[in-house]
Amino acid sequence: MRIYRALFISAALLCFFVSSASAYILRRDIHRSVKADSSFFSLENRVGSVSLDGYSGDTIKITARFKIRAPSKSKARKIFKKIIFDLSNKDGEVSIKTDLPKVRQTGLFSFTHEVRTTISIDYNIFLPSGTNVKINTLNGDINVNNLEAPFLLKTGVGDIDIKNSADEIGKAEISRGKIRCELLSPGWNGNLNLWVGSGEISLLLTEEINAVLTAKSDKGRVELDVDNRIKPEVKKYDRMKITFGSGDGKINLDNIRGKVIVETAK
Repeated sequence: MRIYRALFISAALLCFFVSSASAYILRRDIHRSVKADSSFFSLENRVGSVSLDGYSGDTIKITARFKIRAPSKSKARKIFKKIIFDLSNKDGEVSIKTDLPKVRQTGLFSFTHEVRTTISIDYNIFLPSGTNVKINTLNGDINVNNLEAPFLLKTGVGDIDIKNSADEIGKAEISRGKIRCELLSPGWNGNLNLWVGSGEISLLLTEEINAVLTAKSDKGRVELDVDNRIKPEVKKYDRMKITFGSGDGKINLDNIRGKVIVETAK
């Protein structure tokens, strides 16, 4: 039995080192600029991070950073040429979609390098802060800063960071990962929904908002760190309800498996 186990480990290590040693990584950047005639922007990505910053200009500036891992330089170039980068500006919306060629995934007992091929795309985007944003990625982080319009952010596996962004409607969802959100605009009375399947939700806010905040965790705990003068209507191990100011807005924090942390800015 020990002999078979040793042979199994040796074969696995040999497969790993042989295929890893000969891997080639191709990096290419694509830059695009679009006049922001529309007020909507959407992006669909498969693997890779998305960083988005709002600013006072009138142009959407896009940098797409491609990373292709392949067994050879020629193979990587061939894959890059097959990638379709679709930037559309019509019907009041600027959208980005990429059509990636299918690549075989790594197999434990395959000694061919073909299966070591991977593709990822990281985006850096600057756009007018008043643009409505919709971002959807399967595997990667999303970072959003300085938005003044509604947003919808989704990732399967990764983290979402939301800073200096406040409007009537904001929604972020993660299957597995962490959401970190800052809500620091005095008088805010909009609608914010944060949902995590497995991971953590962390919200930093100012006490000067006007909203009812509800937080719950099905299999975890809810932590509260606010001024002692603020008294929650409901405060239990796994759920909480608290009203700030007039309570005109709504904040909903929902975690299936993991903790929820709410704290006020000092």
